[in-house]
Amino acid sequence: MKHSPRNLTVGAERKQVHELFEELKKRSDAIDTTLTAYIGAEGKRALNSLEKIERKLLRAEKRLHTDKLNQIEAVKDILFPNGSLQERTDNFLNFYQQDKAFIDRLIEKFDPFDYQFNILSYNSQQ
Repeated sequence: MKHSPRNLTVGAERKQVHELFEELKKRSDAIDTTLTAYIGAEGKRALNSLEKIERKLLRAEKRLHTDKLNQIEAVKDILFPNGSLQERTDNFLNFYQQDKAFIDRLIEKFDPFDYQFNILSYNSQQ
């Protein structure tokens, strides 16, 4: 995956296994030529195992990214209910009824000419 800081491919390991089994085939030719087919089959099995490992690594990484993306989406849904700004869905009267100093507290915390998003964690017992 291109957004992962981890190496999820087994290309280098695949090359090493291939070279190892090629070397074993050369040695077996000097001893018993019938072993060459067996060593080739075992090499293929080892390469297949590496492919399975690579697929599992990719799946695990995708699952990790999916979990993180879901967490981000959950925070976004809290900050932007119904896909819009919170003040478009929540009425300030809900807060004002519980705390008559609510508007004064907002004025104290925010600069009306600062057009950046602000997050106010509010506890009416302040």
